[in-house]
Amino acid sequence: MCNYIAPLVQNNSGLKKGSVANVIIRDVRIIRNAKWGTKQGVTLLEFIFETQCNHIVVKKIPYSFDDNNEIHDIYEAATGKSFDVKRGFKVSEILDKTIDATVDKYIYRGYEGTTLIDFR
Repeated sequence: MCNYIAPLVQNNSGLKKGSVANVIIRDVRIIRNAKWGTKQGVTLLEFIFETQCNHIVVKKIPYSFDDNNEIHDIYEAATGKSFDVKRGFKVSEILDKTIDATVDKYIYRGYEGTTLIDFR
């Protein structure tokens, strides 16, 4: 069951690339059998962030506990600690926590989107 329903299309034109956004983690979902680029059947984690200026950013990350995965960065920014990769973590540990992230823009098939990087 999800905690937050995000709009299907987010208008984040007001978020400028390179700016630091103060964001609240509103929801985390596991999406199974998703398409990720050219790969099919991928498991993703979908994070829904709300900025303090009321923009919504939906970020999908491949579900992996590798050290270079952003899941670690988000968890550490929200809690101040690392999680045990053999145990995982409770979503309730990070829900409604406020963290800082850098706004990034991308273009995919003619569509300009907004994402977040460098969580701290």
